[in-house]
Amino acid sequence: MKRIYFNIALGVWLGMVGLSGCKKILEEEPRSLFTPDYFKTVTGVNGGLTAMYGHLRNMYGQAYYYNSLITGTDEATWGKDADGNFKDMDCSGVGSILSTSYPSSVLWTEAFPNINTASGVIENAT
Repeated sequence: MKRIYFNIALGVWLGMVGLSGCKKILEEEPRSLFTPDYFKTVTGVNGGLTAMYGHLRNMYGQAYYYNSLITGTDEATWGKDADGNFKDMDCSGVGSILSTSYPSSVLWTEAFPNINTASGVIENAT
C-alpha cells in the first residue's frame, strides 16, 4: 500500500515539475555583432586593439614566459626540482619544444589568434 501511495505521489510531483517548466524558448538578443564594417569605425579599431591586449596578457603575464627567456642560457638551467615545463624550454636537448607541449604551446594558442585579430583590424580600418 505504501508503494502505491509513493508511486502516486512521485507521479504527481513529476507532473507538477514537468508542467511548471518554461513555456517559451529562450530568444537571444545579441547586444553586438562584429562584422568587417564594425572595424571601419574608431570604436571598432579601439575594440580590436583592446582585444589584442587580452591575448598578450595570456602570453606575457605568466611565469613560464619569463622562464623561457632565461632557461638554457648562461643565466640559468633547469634544476633537480624542475618539472617538464622547464626542461622543454631549456635548449640543452633534454626536452622538446612542440606546438602541443606547454608552455611553448602558448605561442600557438595565443599568438596566432592575436595575429588574426590584428590582420582583421589592419585590413578593415579606414
